Amino acid sequence: MNKLCFVAILVISHFVVNGQNARDQLVIQGGTGASLMGTLASVSNLVTSDAGVQSSTTLPVVGAIDYGVTKNFSIGIGGGMQTIKQKYTDYSYVNDQGNTVVESFEYKATRTNIGLRLGVHGGPNPKVDLYCGLKVGLSFWNISANTSNNSLLLQFNKASALAVQFIPIGVRVYPAKNFGFFVETGIGAPTYLSGGIALRFGKSGENKEEGTK
Repeated sequence: MNKLCFVAILVISHFVVNGQNARDQLVIQGGTGASLMGTLASVSNLVTSDAGVQSSTTLPVVGAIDYGVTKNFSIGIGGGMQTIKQKYTDYSYVNDQGNTVVESFEYKATRTNIGLRLGVHGGPNPKVDLYCGLKVGLSFWNISANTSNNSLLLQFNKASALAVQFIPIGVRVYPAKNFGFFVETGIGAPTYLSGGIALRFGKSGENKEEGTK
């Protein structure tokens, strides 16, 4: 991953001088991706050695809005949402009265992540936007479960806190002036890889393209 970050910085630095012009551009993007949340849920400390668990997750939904404040820098907001559903069979725990309880239950946990995005942009031409960045925000958990063990829910409630995501490299490709696609890597919530549709608005992109004709 360190090599990926280093290569991303070199590539974007190369194109920052005379490449993509992000000034006054508004980009709205949305899509889906892949996250570690489903894997982490299946091996979390909620599961004991003698309990069975069946897990399922929805695909994460991600989105962002970025505005170019200068030629090579943008600011915006971004985030994502994903839901885990798990069914536990014969889960054993000690309740507040000191009694051992065995029960089966289901729970659903939805994580919503939102934060402020800062981006550095470059690109070989106006149709390709290479960028890296940082997102700082919060992750919130919404939990529902049919169990009498409230301490289980507190494990997720404690996870509602500061969330930082580093974006080693992302790319937006515009086959049309205002319509394109994006692929973005990430270290931290909500995804480590995402992709989808990007819509670009603003005179800067138009002027840049006209200047290259």
